[in-house]
Amino acid sequence: MVPSMWVYALEGTKKYVATNPKVMTSALNRQPSLRRVVGKRRYLEFALGSISPTFGPNFTLLARNPFGRIESFFREKLRIRVYEARDGARELKRQQSIFYPWLGVSDTDSVSQRCEALLDLSFADFVSLLPRVAHLEDHLNPQIHNYTRAVGPMRWVAHFDHIVHVEDDDAMALFADEFDLDLGTRDNDSSAARVNLAWSAPMVAIVHRLYRDDFRTLGYRLEDNPFLGDLGEP
Repeated sequence: MVPSMWVYALEGTKKYVATNPKVMTSALNRQPSLRRVVGKRRYLEFALGSISPTFGPNFTLLARNPFGRIESFFREKLRIRVYEARDGARELKRQQSIFYPWLGVSDTDSVSQRCEALLDLSFADFVSLLPRVAHLEDHLNPQIHNYTRAVGPMRWVAHFDHIVHVEDDDAMALFADEFDLDLGTRDNDSSAARVNLAWSAPMVAIVHRLYRDDFRTLGYRLEDNPFLGDLGEP
């Protein structure tokens, strides 16, 4: 699977913001000041910016703590909105199908069977499956990997002038002002799910290993991470 780039341009400027699924894509999609950039133009402008800031536009990357992004996916896709009701029928999301082979269900099973299997998946088992399935889904793929391309032996990583952590209220306020954004409405708020998500040391090790490029490149630390608290027993 070729990972997706989610890139938006601020109308009338050379300012761009890049993000990933589960990192405010819904909020950015509804901003009248932004226009999503698609096709080959994304690669050209990223390439120009990597050669020299003089050539390319100014890029800001919105980043999310890997632990928070994982929790958000689990709460939204596997607890709050396991299915959607459309025209009187229940429909599951494509992001959930990557777990089917490990849960003993398939697309041919009934919606009820698949929902039951997904709801039976514990948070610990979900984390243990991430090394097998994360690369199949942009919502779980490491954030920086969605802006990395390989051509033969060459590996290219997009250049970003600024990285803004969505957990940093002050930085987000400055970002919203610079890009003329209304971020007052929170989209897909999975924190509303009353689901106790406890982390153990082995689970943390899986995430730290799988998302090591995000921790290293995006400026997040494993130490003093607000999502971990007191680790449970292995």
